[in-house]
Amino acid sequence: LDPLLRRAATADADDISVDFALEDGSSWTKRIRKSDAEHVGCGWACCEKLTYTERLLGCGICLTGGYIFSFGSLFRFGTLVTGNPLPFAATWTLGNMLALCGATFLVGFKEQVNTMLHPARQGAGVAYLGSMVISLAIVFICVLLNRPTGVILGFSLVAMLIVQSISIAWYTLSFVPMIREYVSKLVFGEDDVGLGKKHTYEEII
Repeated sequence: LDPLLRRAATADADDISVDFALEDGSSWTKRIRKSDAEHVGCGWACCEKLTYTERLLGCGICLTGGYIFSFGSLFRFGTLVTGNPLPFAATWTLGNMLALCGATFLVGFKEQVNTMLHPARQGAGVAYLGSMVISLAIVFICVLLNRPTGVILGFSLVAMLIVQSISIAWYTLSFVPMIREYVSKLVFGEDDVGLGKKHTYEEII
């Protein structure tokens, strides 16, 4: 698909038609718009020297590492309850970051940024990234200073973990048409809290 996207992006016409031969002997025609090809193509820029298999391998390694960290954080939940959030926060946040890196490895840095900063999910994307950075910053400060979190940093760290969980859930729901409106009505009695305006399915994807 990558060469076809590059061909469409550099074509003189606004779109191109591509015929795919199926195993049952039939064919399927796909029209690729130049604007879509340019948008998707830029996302592969930082991975253009890698094959699709290598992208999948990198994505798989990051996702596996992310799941291991996230699963391991469950065994440290007890320290969070007893007043020491550092072990749980570190493993949970690193797991989320590795999972995000896996997706970025696959689609490309620019495409991932464009997706996260889309108007339909910009607030959740910024909150997710910001909460992860702040969480790791608090962890590093406490580790470097060799001191416990204390009351203020402890509550701040727990708050950032809550923000991470809520923002990634809200971000994920943005890919399902109309689901956030239903959730907003169910929880708040309002339509799609925090978006400002409704988005069609074509706009969201």
